[in-house]
Amino acid sequence: GLGWCGTRLCTIFFVFGGHTPPLVVPWGSLGIGFGMAVGLCFLAGIIPAAMAARSEPLRFMQEGRLAV
Repeated sequence: GLGWCGTRLCTIFFVFGGHTPPLVVPWGSLGIGFGMAVGLCFLAGIIPAAMAARSEPLRFMQEGRLAV
């Protein structure tokens, strides 16, 4: 978005003669990147969640991790 706005400013004030290039958003590539980010976050959260699910709640209370 910032790149397109910068190009627009250049077309208004400089040598391009007022011709603004079209804004083309590569939705397919953005979707793949978004899916990879969600997948990576999901994988990063599985191990701590599994460890917390297998632990006894009494251990957390004894260690003081449930205190606010």
